[in-house]
Amino acid sequence: MARYQTLVALLEGQYRYKAGSKLADTQGNAQPGDVLSTYWTSHLTVNHVPLDAAAVAAMTAAGFTGHSVGVKANGAPATITGAASIDA
Repeated sequence: MARYQTLVALLEGQYRYKAGSKLADTQGNAQPGDVLSTYWTSHLTVNHVPLDAAAVAAMTAAGFTGHSVGVKANGAPATITGAASIDA
């Protein structure tokens, strides 16, 4: 079970998740306010920030290095400006 925060907006079919959205892979792992997305929790990108140890392990297994809870791949703090979620 893994949870992530997105640093950019993500599209999944008709759904759009804004930067800063928190994604959970299962309903049982979701916290209040999280979005359940089995697609984006299994199609990881450098813009996913792991929020728990299971997410760190999944990022490592997917070939990303340098992640830790709340830290993105390059070791920098996970910061979100919101610019990635502005509709054109």
